[in-house]
Amino acid sequence: MRIPRTAAIRLAFFGHNRKDAAIVRRALAFSKAGIEVTGVMYRRDDEPETPAPAWAKIDLGHVEHCQHAKRILIHLRAAWRILINRRRLRNTDMFYARNLDMLALSFLGLPIFSRTRPIVVYECLDVHDVLTQDNVKGAVLRWLERHALKRINLLVVSSPGFLRQYFQPYQNYRGPAYLFENKLYFENAPVPRPDPGSIRNNSAEHLVIACVGILRCQRTLDLLKQLAAAEPNRVLIRLHGTISEFLIPDFHAQIQSLPNVLYVGRYQYPEGLADAYDGVHFVWAQELSWSGHNSDWLIPNRVYEGGYFGTLSLAVQGTETARLVAQRELGYVLQDAQPETLIHFVRTMDYDQVASKRRALLTRSSSEFVADIEEIDRLLKHAMTRRSQE
Repeated sequence: MRIPRTAAIRLAFFGHNRKDAAIVRRALAFSKAGIEVTGVMYRRDDEPETPAPAWAKIDLGHVEHCQHAKRILIHLRAAWRILINRRRLRNTDMFYARNLDMLALSFLGLPIFSRTRPIVVYECLDVHDVLTQDNVKGAVLRWLERHALKRINLLVVSSPGFLRQYFQPYQNYRGPAYLFENKLYFENAPVPRPDPGSIRNNSAEHLVIACVGILRCQRTLDLLKQLAAAEPNRVLIRLHGTISEFLIPDFHAQIQSLPNVLYVGRYQYPEGLADAYDGVHFVWAQELSWSGHNSDWLIPNRVYEGGYFGTLSLAVQGTETARLVAQRELGYVLQDAQPETLIHFVRTMDYDQVASKRRALLTRSSSEFVADIEEIDRLLKHAMTRRSQE
């Protein structure tokens, strides 16, 4: 049921990158739900070529991957820009901040003398590794976040693992929380799904494993490279998306000698997803960068994309991604992320079973993989309910 509203809700969206696909996806969903969005965001012009929505903007300046000392100066500049734009935020109903640094900046836009203030929502899609470190820096940042959590109206997480593994044990957070899965979102007509009949049992074809999105994990790249080297005539690795040159500076040199590892390039979201997943048997869904912490707790968008396009997810046992994949029958769970395990899985794989599982995905409802306006309304209703109870 839609939320009855006599006037549009005004929302300030604090984000780290105005062209990040996940941020654009969320902002478009807010706009389609009738919310007036103002993006209070940085620019990272080397990120995915996703067109930013035609929203009102408060530009926080350009930011790039850099050391923490330089980033402090960038945040100080952004803080000044928020302070001089406070009047534009004066009548805002909701501050929606993605990740801790943006939440901290959002507090600068809150009214000082007004008896009412905007609803403050903190959305967490990643827990940075520094927040779990057992040192002074980690302790200070956790202390800052703990105090910030006391000032919010709602915590939004994309995975229950963040609550169970971080916010409750590390931060002793027992406040209001909402699970908002990181599903696909189509602003206009949905991208067509493949016909289940197009999935055939063909053991003679190359097995295609794809990695889709921001390519930032060296461990994943190493794992796929070793599989490609072990099975040059059987396996094709396709890499689609934006390369994080800060984390993998020599990406092209690493795959140059492997003819069955193909970097396809960037794609337009969501139109390019159909080509990215076309003919792909498996998508590598497991994040490995911060194993034991964030990588084990998150659930990536690739799980939902793969399900929508009939591509099976590969996850690693003991992670939140694996839990979802197993629970919802979205693919296969490997015992560990060792190359021998992945190679053995490929060599003993049942092609008929894989084809059957892919066809089964394509017969399931799109709502399992795609967010709709009703989900945005449920999120807003939850936030407003918490506000009315205070």
